[in-house]
Parts: sequence; C-alpha cells; structure tokens
Amino acid sequence: MRTLLITIAGVIVLAGGGAGYAYATHNASQSEAEESPVSEVNVNDENEDSLTGLPESEELEDIIDGDDFNIEVVKDNDEKRILVLKDDENNQQYKSIYIKKKDWLKVIEFDKGLIFNEQIGDTNDDDSDNDKEATKDEKKEEEKAEDTKDKESSDSDLEEYSTLEKEVNMDDLQTDVVEDNSNKRVMLLKNEDGKKEYKSVYVKHKDFIKVIDLDGGLVYKGKIK
Repeated sequence: MRTLLITIAGVIVLAGGGAGYAYATHNASQSEAEESPVSEVNVNDENEDSLTGLPESEELEDIIDGDDFNIEVVKDNDEKRILVLKDDENNQQYKSIYIKKKDWLKVIEFDKGLIFNEQIGDTNDDDSDNDKEATKDEKKEEEKAEDTKDKESSDSDLEEYSTLEKEVNMDDLQTDVVEDNSNKRVMLLKNEDGKKEYKSVYVKHKDFIKVIDLDGGLVYKGKIK
C-alpha cells in the first residue's frame, strides 16, 4: 500500500512538473512573440526616388522643401509608416507619421513641434461613398469660392502676391484661393474664360512658395520675394 501511495505521489509530482514546464514554455513563447513584432520593417533607404510614390510624399513636398533632406523610413507596418527627414549633416529635422487606413498625416518639426495634422485622401472604398465625399468636397470648394469672392480686392495684400507678380503676368488673371489653413495657402490663377493657368502653393511657416504653370510645369520654387 505504501509503495502504491509513493508511486501515485510521484505521478502527481511529475504531472505537476510537466504542467508547470508547459505553462512556463507557453508564457516564454508568448513573451517572445510580444517582444518580436514581425510586421514592422526598419529600412534606411538612400534612394529617395523610391519614396515618391508614397501617398504622403506629395503632401510632404508641399510642407517641406524635400530636396534638401534625406528621407529615412524608420517604421512601416500595416497601420502606419514613420519617416524621418535629415539634413546634409545627418541631423533630424522633421518626422512624419502616416496612418494608412485613415489617410491621416502628422508632420512634426523637431524644433517647433506639430506643423501639420490632417487627412490627405479619401478613405472610402465604395463608389457611392466616394461620390458622396466628392459632393461634399465640391460643396466645400464652392463655399470657399464664395468666401474668396468677397476677399478678391485684398488679394494684393497676401504675402506671396508680390512674388506671383514677378514670376507671372497677373494683369489678366483672377486669383481663386482653394485652400487656406494654418500651414499653407493654395491658389489657382485663372484667365478671363475661367481656365486654370497657374497654381501657387505658399508654405506659411517657411515663407516658401511654389508657382506651377499647369501647362508648362514648375515656374518658381523658393523663398517669397
């Protein structure tokens, strides 16, 4: 009888030890999985041309003079992509965070803080939803156009207007402000028939402007004059 009890106790100890080992092994595996994400990619891509196709690259070009910076992809997973922009001396100047599912972009200047925090695209996949969003956007543009009609007389007071006069013959052109926020102002220059001839993008915190001939390409890119 005593031998039987010892044998049973031994089985219990062994079973308990096995269960403990299995539990410890499971926890260790789980911890390793949590500490080793597989979806994140760390890349130092020196070929800047390969980044021009990113959804946020055009917006970054408007916000920042990207020609003066080297772009480093520090994180890229299913949810977001983080870029760091460095100057020629490898000093970090800007950081961008692009939330993919929402088409939302944040841009941070390391010396000044957040300088851009907006949605940059349409996130709806359904065509009818896209149409509704397009209609909303059209209404917003119409409302902005109505607002800008009352301000046309004061366009010459805008910071970038003197630069536009030097680069473009403004005599027969009318200005149409299509976007104006704390970061930038975008204007279309139209002829008497309403045809769009030029587009200007003025980045306020940088006193930086791009003037684009819609038929001929870039006219001017630099500080306002």
